[in-house]
Amino acid sequence: MIEADLELTTPTGPVRIETERGELVVKVPDARTGLDLLRIVNGSLGGRQSVQALDDFLRANGVGLRIRVHGAEVAHLGAGAQPGVVTRLLHSALLR
Repeated sequence: MIEADLELTTPTGPVRIETERGELVVKVPDARTGLDLLRIVNGSLGGRQSVQALDDFLRANGVGLRIRVHGAEVAHLGAGAQPGVVTRLLHSALLR
């Protein structure tokens, strides 16, 4: 079982990481902060390959990860995730 209660600070705002119903939930307050977080992940972790590796790791360990921007879910990685927004994200220019 995973439990989380973290707050990260980005240059444009705070990002909360919590646990809901056994899944990790990343709560981003707005699109600008979300793009900032995406740039940080892209720059420091290697972009598309890192997102795929994270998805593979989460699936292998039975953990789901949901990303919400201003309360709206925009991505679901790991256990239980179906192709859709994440697949398009993996192929987007933002991660190249």
